[in-house]
Amino acid sequence: LKRKDRDGQSWMGIGYHFVIGNGHGMGDGQVEATFRWHEQLPGAHAGNEDYNHHGIGVVLVGNFETAPPSAAQLESVKRLVGFLKRKHDITSDRIVGHRDIKATACPGSLFPLAEVAETEIE
Repeated sequence: LKRKDRDGQSWMGIGYHFVIGNGHGMGDGQVEATFRWHEQLPGAHAGNEDYNHHGIGVVLVGNFETAPPSAAQLESVKRLVGFLKRKHDITSDRIVGHRDIKATACPGSLFPLAEVAETEIE
């Protein structure tokens, strides 16, 4: 909370609405909703104001350029995305990666974004 962004504005901490752990610091596949979700605040995750204000930011701990997400992380992100899609009437084509919004490798070449985006739960 004491940090500043590049414009000198106070930084409110984690920019995502949900974090999914990888077993280092939190459980493998453990899903935690952050204060942004609990307080229904805009994200600071996309690098794009429209996506930050109207999107839901989900981060999985790891570098998916060097290794894929764990099986537990993949199961959790699919369950979370499926739930959010159903609850908020989000279509699969609206599930995008950071690289679809901003020039970055995120979420990484080993992250199965299309598979996650197509997730449906009943």
